[in-house]
Amino acid sequence: MENHPLYRKAATLLEGWESNGLPGTETIKAQARDLTAWRTAESIGALWQRPPVMIGTTIDDALGQGIEVILALAEALGCRTRFLGLRKPVADIVEAGRKEDADMVGVTVLRFDEETALTELRRKLDARILLIAGGPAFRADPEIADRAGVDFVGKSAAHFLRFLMHFKPSLIETQ
Repeated sequence: MENHPLYRKAATLLEGWESNGLPGTETIKAQARDLTAWRTAESIGALWQRPPVMIGTTIDDALGQGIEVILALAEALGCRTRFLGLRKPVADIVEAGRKEDADMVGVTVLRFDEETALTELRRKLDARILLIAGGPAFRADPEIADRAGVDFVGKSAAHFLRFLMHFKPSLIETQ
């Protein structure tokens, strides 16, 4: 995967963030759009033979800036993405994960009192679907992820991008 031109381009982006500091949300989204446009213009496929499917939403966040960044980065690397909208109930997220045959579900959680919803989401999601979460609740209480069964906590856009660059879908890739 490290020889893939998209991987190298994403690695260069990460190196810039590490050298100069992580830019603001709008800049990161613009860089993700630029990476997607470059990939399209150069006719470069996804980082994977079978691009993973990622669904994104928020549990209690009415703005959704974090999930927008995550989905933009996922799309830049070739994931098929779907934004469900803001403040979705667990049942809607689980149904979308099943219907879309998702590999990953990303959620933003702002408040501690949403741990119950997050735990319910993990319990009801198909076990093969990775639950990815981020938001202030995880910075203030890092153990919430373990208690709720979150598979990966995106501490920053750079942290998520690095994770995604090494992600291997659960289904066996063919060809």
